[in-house]
Amino acid sequence: MRSCTQDINFWGSVYPTHFAIPHLMKTNGKIIINASAAGVLNPPGGGFYNASKAALISFYESLRFEVSPTITITILTLGFIQTNFITTKYSSNGVGARLKKDLRDLFPTMEAEACAKAIVDGIRKGATSITEPRFFKVFVLFKFLFPKPHYYYSNIYSPLVEG
Repeated sequence: MRSCTQDINFWGSVYPTHFAIPHLMKTNGKIIINASAAGVLNPPGGGFYNASKAALISFYESLRFEVSPTITITILTLGFIQTNFITTKYSSNGVGARLKKDLRDLFPTMEAEACAKAIVDGIRKGATSITEPRFFKVFVLFKFLFPKPHYYYSNIYSPLVEG
């Protein structure tokens, strides 16, 4: 079973990269890839989305070995950023997971402008990965150190997503 989301999230980044590589090699270019914390944390209700973002992370981590140091790659793993995407109104239009409640009312979020500034600052400093909001790094560490509690904690998300 394939999903349009899967195609857009993965191939929508990989194809342009494929064609840009020769130019980026000549110019010591940079690739900034917008993955998601969902690609690492795998919250319930986002199977295709999570898988496509995990595939992006894996692909660009591997590509980094092939093109480094000529091309630098920065992978963004963003959590809840204050955008329309995390609202019930937006999700009820058939885009993304159908939410029962606005996530920004339930979880800590980061303002879009602050997130953009953190991304630009990280890229300027040569970061190979950027996670925002930064506290999402704790969730990632928790998942790998304590997989069973992570599974139970993740189910808090389940009632928020319509099945």
